[in-house]
Amino acid sequence: MKSFVVNALAVAALSVSCMSVQAEEVQDSRSLYFALTGGFTFGGDELAKFKYTDGDTAKLEAGGLVNLGVGVLWQSQEQPIAAQLTFNYQFDHASAKNGDATFDRIPLEAVVFYTGVQDWRFGAGVRYVASPELEIELNGDTATVDFEPTVGFVVEAGYQVTNNIWLNVRGVSEKYEADTATFGGRTMSVRSSEEVSGNHVGVNLVALF
Repeated sequence: MKSFVVNALAVAALSVSCMSVQAEEVQDSRSLYFALTGGFTFGGDELAKFKYTDGDTAKLEAGGLVNLGVGVLWQSQEQPIAAQLTFNYQFDHASAKNGDATFDRIPLEAVVFYTGVQDWRFGAGVRYVASPELEIELNGDTATVDFEPTVGFVVEAGYQVTNNIWLNVRGVSEKYEADTATFGGRTMSVRSSEEVSGNHVGVNLVALF
């Protein structure tokens, strides 16, 4: 009886092992994945700054601070190449007792990766940034500055933490040009030759499903 139980457990363990290998093979045979991404970014020109009574400051940067996105990843089964397309929301926020400021925008990114190094990927691509806007509220008054949409460039290196999770470091080069400003219900053109640097570095996680 004891021998039968041992043999049965061995067969069950072997079956589970085979099922696990088969599941990995099925998963590895996929080419298209749903992607969720989130992370932090740092850099860019200073857009607004708040100084507190205790001497501390909070500043708003054109390259900060949080980036969240959804998209798809395609992985070639024949070549060490992958491509990722994501729709993102990126924003930075600073606040004080008498006001706050937010700079937000909607980047659409397309990045192509080389995946020929085990557990690593290296990519480069472009991003189109739509609806960049700076909003400042101070003592109950609100002012907004709308910027022209812009095109930037992305480089990224990623490490595969698990089968479905990537940890990435990235750099982005982009510039913004102010278009209009609105205050007190009046909108005026503020176009100039001076550009705002949105260049930044960041770290994020990408989860694949």
